[in-house]
Amino acid sequence: MRNLIHVKDTVGLILLALFVLSAPLLVAQPLAQAAAGQVLIEATDGVTNDGFGSAVAISGDLMAIGAPYATINGITNAGAVYLYQRSAQTGGSWELLKKLTREPPSRTGQFGEQLALSGDVLAVGAPHESGSGGFQQGAAYLFTRDQGGPAAWGLARSLSDDSLGALGQYGSSIAVDGDLLAIGAEGAHDHAGAAYLYSRATSWGLLKSLSDPAGHISALFGSSIAIAGDTIIVGAERTNQTTLPQNEGAAFVFQRDQGGSELWGMVARLAPELPQPNAGFGHSVAISADTIVVGEIFRNTTAQGQVVAASIGAAWIFERNQGGLSQWGLTKQLSAQDGAALDYFGGQVAVVGDNIWVAAHGSDAGGFIDQGLVYQYARNQNGTGAWGALPTIEGESGLPSDRFGSALSASDSSIAVGAPGHASGRGLAYVIGAGVTLAQDSFRAYLPLVLHDWYPPTGVLNDGGTLQSADGALLGVVAGTLTSPIEATIMAIPAPANALPAAITPVGSYYVVGGQKQTLLPANKPLLVGLPVPPGVNHNQLAVAALVSSSFNTEAEGSLSTWTTIPGSYDPTNNLFVITLGLLAPGGMPLVLFTDPQNQPLTMLHDPQRSQQATINFQVECDLTRLISACTPANKLLVAQEMEAAYSLFVTTHGFNPPNMVHLLGLFAGAGQQPELVDSYYHVQIATDPCTGSNGDLIAGQYSYQTLMLLICVEDPSSSAAIQKTVRHELFHAIQAAYPLVSADYLSPERARTHWLTEGTATAAERSSFIMLRSADFTLRQATAPLTSTLAEQEYSAQDFWVYTGLELGEPIAYLQTVFAQGATPEHVNNALGLPAAYWSWAKNQTFEHHESMDGAFRSPACSHEILTTGLDRTTFLFYSDQHSAQGVLPPLTSGLVEINFQHPTAGVFVIADNDGDSADLRYKVYEDGEAGCQAVADGPRMLTNLPAGARRYVLVSNVSLSSSFTYVVQVQGG
Repeated sequence: MRNLIHVKDTVGLILLALFVLSAPLLVAQPLAQAAAGQVLIEATDGVTNDGFGSAVAISGDLMAIGAPYATINGITNAGAVYLYQRSAQTGGSWELLKKLTREPPSRTGQFGEQLALSGDVLAVGAPHESGSGGFQQGAAYLFTRDQGGPAAWGLARSLSDDSLGALGQYGSSIAVDGDLLAIGAEGAHDHAGAAYLYSRATSWGLLKSLSDPAGHISALFGSSIAIAGDTIIVGAERTNQTTLPQNEGAAFVFQRDQGGSELWGMVARLAPELPQPNAGFGHSVAISADTIVVGEIFRNTTAQGQVVAASIGAAWIFERNQGGLSQWGLTKQLSAQDGAALDYFGGQVAVVGDNIWVAAHGSDAGGFIDQGLVYQYARNQNGTGAWGALPTIEGESGLPSDRFGSALSASDSSIAVGAPGHASGRGLAYVIGAGVTLAQDSFRAYLPLVLHDWYPPTGVLNDGGTLQSADGALLGVVAGTLTSPIEATIMAIPAPANALPAAITPVGSYYVVGGQKQTLLPANKPLLVGLPVPPGVNHNQLAVAALVSSSFNTEAEGSLSTWTTIPGSYDPTNNLFVITLGLLAPGGMPLVLFTDPQNQPLTMLHDPQRSQQATINFQVECDLTRLISACTPANKLLVAQEMEAAYSLFVTTHGFNPPNMVHLLGLFAGAGQQPELVDSYYHVQIATDPCTGSNGDLIAGQYSYQTLMLLICVEDPSSSAAIQKTVRHELFHAIQAAYPLVSADYLSPERARTHWLTEGTATAAERSSFIMLRSADFTLRQATAPLTSTLAEQEYSAQDFWVYTGLELGEPIAYLQTVFAQGATPEHVNNALGLPAAYWSWAKNQTFEHHESMDGAFRSPACSHEILTTGLDRTTFLFYSDQHSAQGVLPPLTSGLVEINFQHPTAGVFVIADNDGDSADLRYKVYEDGEAGCQAVADGPRMLTNLPAGARRYVLVSNVSLSSSFTYVVQVQGG
């Protein structure tokens, strides 16, 4: 078995870019680099949501990569570990030695969530594995090179602690160095936490249990751990630094002979300067010789007592003999110069000798949302002996939601970096040569093969101003567009590696338009882009092909890019072809002119007679970058008519904002080339169904924030009924985008948390007339699945929630205006609806009560259990009287079902539920299947009497928290 490995020499790209790009950008701070010698490793048998790269460990020529959510032999979230060896015989490539799994696989055990590797020893943590002590007791597994035969890498020892009980999470951190193994159990003793030290000299027997002498409940001692020689460091990211319960976090240093030979006593309790509540100091730790690095993942940037950037993160360097002999003194705080909120800088740290790496898996600095970034530092920068920053590292194949840096490990020669979110959670890992850096005063200039690199700015774009490239291309905005100046780029570039479709022949140069920061412009005041027109070109057949990132398209996962067509108009005064765009992005958008007989300038497309006949002018044209056999005059007319009807329904009848898709005719007027907007319309493109998105998935249509256009895929021949659903869905996305807070959330790091609203409401709106009805294209949403989850297209099935909520409110669709005005995250929806109460009402309706038929979504009558809405895999069975309780874990906005089976006649029992979190987050109700009037049965505890043998009762348990998981317990008392 051999895994797919990609190797690329980015140094060659950099050198070539130096030759082809002009106007180098000199910077005063380190900038990101796609480091030389990056090796990309994927699991050839991997699938979506495996999380390959969630954990990495590298030691010399060995490397282990965890995929903790992999399904093994049909067991979900069982997990796997891939062990690789670097081979000199194959030019230093990484070859798969073995895929390791637990035998037998453990459901939700997440084997491989934590890894440690040293020489011939591999330690694997499975902190969510259940054992004889209870749910999520946790376990660890030790594999050694020659166990079971030469280089067999067999299991040498399984480790756990049955005394921990449920939620002990043994294996939540793990470290190995030579003959010593250290394991954390952050959930031990009511989450006070514990750590364990083992020695190979005693067949991996326990040497010492470590703890915080002043520990308290929920301190999470053991949330991180590291070992080097005679020193161990343990993080406790929720412990208190003072007598006040503020959960600032700390890190503890233990030394082998402190307090006596081999006693491993504590020598230091490390803390940051000015600790912050809930900042997560100790979330990650690393040690090398006399240097310790501690990550503080949730640290906020504040000003005048107010949070300016939440969870931007920090890391701290402590060194031995600082402040006194054998003292561990704080020497430096590390932070991201280009950091932003929710970067989580310090989520992972690594140190080897004089080099430090700090990951920020939530960083967007590479140009994509949650792409992730790794910062590197070295000692003795500029000959001063101090720690200084080097250029940061981003993944060569970086995409949105990659979370590059979620896992990090360093050896003397290389670092390994995990990107478990890549390709919808299939995951990816990188091996990068350590110490391969660019000089700090070098500039960043790459070929546009990697589109998320930021290009050198052309200049500062002011409100009402214009920027001009070296060869005369223009970028401008009309007055009243920008609230502040922004650095922007318009420049000629080489042809991107993502080639144009074969049917399109480019005319003139390729260009890129981008900005230092992402800027969404008003639909009625977009960017104007003017591209020079070469001599001899037919002005009446021009259009622009644009390479649009799917990060800014609806119905798109990942962040690949696809070509699309943008219409425009010829500006004879400046010999420019002018288009308008709705978004300026750091990654830049490549553009190129092309001619085709089916292209028409906007002056011809805009038909005053049609505008008088139609309520709204929807102009429908072909997307010439896709199959256009269905782009017939008849289908164009059908799409235009359906657009007008949907606009009338949503905007005129229900009062929603007009869609954010105004397209305009623009000019650069006069000697000053002043940007002007002349006319407007709504531009729609059609192509032949089926269409594919940038990731190869089939799509029915999409809305683009960059081009402000809709794509509608139609069959040929087609009918109004066939295209109505897609038209309504995509137009509703454009209407959502007309609410600034929805757009801000969708285009921010919160994007993954907005799909349940944006896709769920658009899917429910597909069949709207006066009420929203659920689409038969998607299955009934289970109440046991997280409401805001987007796994397996669950964002579409969230329509059930939005349909039901509207029915309950008596405003089947118009109520969404209030929701959209708040934003698109669960917190924003809570402001508009009171989400916990709405979720609980929906969960009961889905499972038993069935107030509404939901357009045939339920097959069982009201007060009957609908198995489709829970699923057997989320039903816990309690056999009374052999058992008196059942428990489980509920993530935010999920439900569970407990089926109580009474084995003997029972005169009377009391059924009650409790949880280990905030009691206000727990909702539960006790039901009898088929019980008449079940809707009137009160929530909460219930007395059950005169139960015959074989009787069954159900307890629906829900977590209505927006952000916190908890463990629930259902108890049967009495009898």
